[in-house]
Amino acid sequence: MTVVLFAVLLAVCAAVSAGCGAYPLIQRVSNAVGIERRHTGSDPDMIKVLLAETDGITVDSENPVYVPGGSDVTFEYTLKEGYTFDGIIAPEGAEISDGKIKLTGVRYPSTVIIESRPLRTCKIETAVSDYGDGTGGAAGAVICTPTVLTEGEEAVLIAEPAKYFSFVSYTAGKPASEGGEVISESKIFNYRPSDSVTVYANFLRTSAPVTLLPNDGILNKSVPVIDLPLGKSGFFVIEEKEGFEITSIPDNTTLDRGLLTVTGVTGPTVLEIGTRMLAKYSLDVTLTDKNAGTVERSPAQSSGWEGTEVML
Repeated sequence: MTVVLFAVLLAVCAAVSAGCGAYPLIQRVSNAVGIERRHTGSDPDMIKVLLAETDGITVDSENPVYVPGGSDVTFEYTLKEGYTFDGIIAPEGAEISDGKIKLTGVRYPSTVIIESRPLRTCKIETAVSDYGDGTGGAAGAVICTPTVLTEGEEAVLIAEPAKYFSFVSYTAGKPASEGGEVISESKIFNYRPSDSVTVYANFLRTSAPVTLLPNDGILNKSVPVIDLPLGKSGFFVIEEKEGFEITSIPDNTTLDRGLLTVTGVTGPTVLEIGTRMLAKYSLDVTLTDKNAGTVERSPAQSSGWEGTEVML
């Protein structure tokens, strides 16, 4: 009887042992793309999530991690010195900030890649634009300090308009008149470029010098040059000199009782008035009294300028 029971017990153990070999409690398998999953009995599948270590980052947290489906995953990382963030390849909805990246509700094996690149050496060149006024560099000046720096460092730009101009903006790559990107409208600007660039300081003419040329035939009773705001009127006070006559005035002026008014100025303007010298005459007048037969002069002699009247 004892022998029979022992034999039965051996047979049962053999059967159980065989079953255990076919259905292990813990096993590791791989899917078609080589992503590992771990099964722990009746627990849900554990999903592998990896943060790829590229040249520009160091991973500071556990990596990779295995989590149940639907879990959140957070990685911590540090950008290496001399590198800058340049993008991310991650499942939709990934959030990245302050050296952390968070994946919400992970349901599939994932590999996250933080893209980085070496910091660039940036060179800033400066130029002056005058909106096609033709003045060029005379419209103003711009100073940049420093002109060579590492990406992320800061340069200071200072613009100073010339007389008759005002500062409008800084643009990158092209002048404002050609559609350049406006990067600041302040004359003093702290700028952090991400690459080498030409920065244009754009100046717009707001007024213009108007010059009245000297002329032997006129007397200018005002200043020889006026600073005239664009779109406004200005004037000179003039007078014909004795023995001269004004024959012409510029197209954009009018003359009324010695007031020469200037309008429509768009840039530096030079005014020239035409004059001519009058002929001077000498007139002898003889009066004869036919009845008395006497002759006298009254006046004995008269003189004057061409076009003037003489009273007899």
